[in-house]
Amino acid sequence: MRLSFKRFWPMFFSAWLVANCICAQNIAPSVHKKPLAAKPPLGWNSYDSYRCQIGEEDALRNLDVFAKKLAPHGYEYFVIDFGWYCENACVPGSLRPWGNDAFDYSLDANGYPIGSRTYFPNGIKRIADRAHKLGVKFGLHMMRGMLRKAWEFNLPVTGTAYRMRDIADTNNICSWANYTYGVDMTKPGAQEYYDGLIQHLADLGVDFIKYDDLVPYPTEMEAIGKAVAKCPRDIVLSLSPGDEAMPKNKASYKWGNMLRITGDVWDSHTCLDRSFKRWREWQGSGEPGFWPDMDMLCLGTLAGMIDPVGNDWRRKLTAEEIARTNLDAVFFRPCHFTQAQEHTFLTMRALAASPLFMGGDLIRSEQRVFDLVTDRDLLACDQNGICGTLQSEQPSLEVWRTPKTGKSGQGWVGIFNRSETQTVIYTPTLKTLGLPDEHYRFQNIWSKDNFVFEKPVAIAPDDVVFVKYSKTKP
Repeated sequence: MRLSFKRFWPMFFSAWLVANCICAQNIAPSVHKKPLAAKPPLGWNSYDSYRCQIGEEDALRNLDVFAKKLAPHGYEYFVIDFGWYCENACVPGSLRPWGNDAFDYSLDANGYPIGSRTYFPNGIKRIADRAHKLGVKFGLHMMRGMLRKAWEFNLPVTGTAYRMRDIADTNNICSWANYTYGVDMTKPGAQEYYDGLIQHLADLGVDFIKYDDLVPYPTEMEAIGKAVAKCPRDIVLSLSPGDEAMPKNKASYKWGNMLRITGDVWDSHTCLDRSFKRWREWQGSGEPGFWPDMDMLCLGTLAGMIDPVGNDWRRKLTAEEIARTNLDAVFFRPCHFTQAQEHTFLTMRALAASPLFMGGDLIRSEQRVFDLVTDRDLLACDQNGICGTLQSEQPSLEVWRTPKTGKSGQGWVGIFNRSETQTVIYTPTLKTLGLPDEHYRFQNIWSKDNFVFEKPVAIAPDDVVFVKYSKTKP
């Protein structure tokens, strides 16, 4: 019996379409993602300066400063971190939190988080709309899974016949934020839950999501990645936390555009050491659309009630503290980095092509901090988009180099003194800098003078010599 193609072509086409849809669900995530984050993203994140509580007024004031001082230099994303849907008790007459324990969480009839009534009485979309009016992209922090309150009310999973208790994994709870349950991705309705949640965030005007407690859970990470990929709105996806991110699993992390590779980084020598360790493990890994992230820039004015080595800040204010007229003295503190540590901190991130997200309060930080994070050479190195590699090392000293994209004989070098207490004397050679036997011109980026090659240089504790090089004619 001879089949007519004309008669049966609709059947063949349908079969082909189904087969290709099935394949599309299983291809590498980097293939079907939107081409976002071609360069390491730049922005601001509220966590280092406001922790889990930032109010509408402070958010809008920071946003205005962001648009004026950072956006002209390429910074794009204004991100409100953890706690934007939490209800907290506040110090009377202010939006400063009295303690750190939320008594409630704001969510809609679908179980999706909405802006805190305490902190965002006019809705979180007001901040997003203002950002977009200023030409700035807007971002929010999210926790993996569903709010327990959605499970308690057994709310419906949008667009399905299922409810929250049908898809929840109540044994899968974040160890440091226990108000969520995980989602069991083997259950029908689970993917639809994340699809609806991401669309809800898109409807709020979100262009960036920092998704937390996600890296150790590949099935939910994939579900969120798929939901973001199919969402009509372009959304950059940042994956956290970073302590458990392993280079051998890099392919699975490509559902995101940014991957935290460190735990929370604060202004201490210990955190510098932690960052160097993780950079060594992830060196050379960045590429357009996927960037290892060394955490926010904890510079300028930071959150108070905590010190740089992480002592507990989760306490209620005393009556004496409440009585103070200047609550800023309680809730904010200056960065404890020395100038040398600031230079090291920024240089390693630029050479590693890490996303740069200013963490200090933009209202209260000094102008010199803005000068640092908008330095033209720093940003050129970072936005070059090549994750630098270790060229040589000796006791207490490491040399890292990043070549310039498409420019043979040009790039940047960082010579780091890793000691916290001792000055190091170093004589640079082409070999230790990882350069061929050619002629080069060197310029010191932080001091803006010429770097004298093959002469001893004294590098102070925790300091760096950050230079750009270019090949010259003999």
